[in-house]
Amino acid sequence: MFNQTTLFNLNANTDNKRYTFFSMDAGIGVTTKDFWLFGGTGNFNALAERTTLMDNVMYGVRDVDFPMFKHLNGVTIPLPKDGTDFLSKAIEGALNARSIDEAADCVDVSGESSGTAHCPDSEDAWKVRLDPGGQSYRKVSAPPTLFNWKCIYLRCR
Repeated sequence: MFNQTTLFNLNANTDNKRYTFFSMDAGIGVTTKDFWLFGGTGNFNALAERTTLMDNVMYGVRDVDFPMFKHLNGVTIPLPKDGTDFLSKAIEGALNARSIDEAADCVDVSGESSGTAHCPDSEDAWKVRLDPGGQSYRKVSAPPTLFNWKCIYLRCR
């Protein structure tokens, strides 16, 4: 019925607490007209949690193949009904995906002081680290919303 691939790996684990509790939003880019997905991380079930390794992000990733589908990361993931190899191939594809933490794959726009992050048209992904220089323990507390060509996030401290 559908195919699956992984565009980017968030490198989520129990140390960095990059849990995804909310849906993503999607839209078409203003200048490139490419398809973008927007999301954010943070444990909504534990809003007051504070750990030294917490590293939540807000992010946007581009699907350069949209509206067509393409298997990425050197893996063709079979449909679940087609065999038992689905889970192992899905995991392999996710682990081989480009990383949201690699500067060559994803531009970090955390340092923009205006409160508005700008991603160059040449990039396929951007992120804003919610705790770039200290222990502020921030996390996304609602799904992102696209409005008037901007992606709006709510975060809590």
